[in-house]
Amino acid sequence: VGYACPLYVQRGVVTEGSEVYSFGMVLLELLTASPPAYMASGVGGGGGGAQQIQYLVHHIGGDAGKAAALADAKAHWSPAAARRLAELALDCTKMPEELRPGFGDVVRALRSLRDAAAVGSPIPLPLAGGLRGACPSPQ
Repeated sequence: VGYACPLYVQRGVVTEGSEVYSFGMVLLELLTASPPAYMASGVGGGGGGAQQIQYLVHHIGGDAGKAAALADAKAHWSPAAARRLAELALDCTKMPEELRPGFGDVVRALRSLRDAAAVGSPIPLPLAGGLRGACPSPQ
């Protein structure tokens, strides 16, 4: 629970965008060491609230700074790497689907992150114009 793109759940159709969303959830889990979804007591007094699924992506609310602040301390992410990985993960989970990068763009961003870490250089900013809309939406 938590990895599936809401649009996939709604339509039952797998697209590159729905797979990118799922991968974005994996990136958030990698960054934060938190599951993408968990059961929590629902709102209501007296402790009798029903169990509800809470989603990590909703908790973060599209805020890369908040996601980076949730970075797993045991992973020793540099602040720049945590921020960039958070930005990439949130790009992957954007709504609507057309705003998500394609997998080619995701791979290039991850390689850039890896290469920057390997040489100890500052983490590059997102690709010119960001990742959004870099690939046409799947038909």
